[in-house]
Amino acid sequence: MENHGARYETRFKQMREHVLAMKALWTEEEASYHGEFVKFDPVWSWPKPAQRPHPPIILGGETDHTLRRVVDYCDGWFPARARLRRRPRRRAAASDGDREGPRSRHADNHRVRRAAATAKVLADYEKAGIQSALLGDTATLSRDEILRHIDKLAPLAKASVPA
Repeated sequence: MENHGARYETRFKQMREHVLAMKALWTEEEASYHGEFVKFDPVWSWPKPAQRPHPPIILGGETDHTLRRVVDYCDGWFPARARLRRRPRRRAAASDGDREGPRSRHADNHRVRRAAATAKVLADYEKAGIQSALLGDTATLSRDEILRHIDKLAPLAKASVPA
């Protein structure tokens, strides 16, 4: 980490400042930022992102600290596997802060990695407000195994496509 300019002890403070500085560059005509780790006087940064107000910042992780970071400065949560019982904990973390307006809505936009590829699990995720799921890991599969895996998943994808 130190090779890339980050100290282990302050990595999360630094990450927060980097995200906030990027958001300033993306949303302000003339942005400046003065933090402990990121400092710049008024600058112009073009082109601005096509997504408004900016691309979503999605944070992955499972800890209560992660959930507080999601509420503080991110736009969504990306748990390894959705643990639906964590959703109330994330809402509780949001209620502890001053997260008002559109930012609080964005914090509900979470996705799931390594989701179980069953209709029941996906339906439970959908009921909980999870917007998308990545089904499985194909990194170690051969081409033919991947094609068989995709054929198995196809009915799940078709069932979830909005009309």
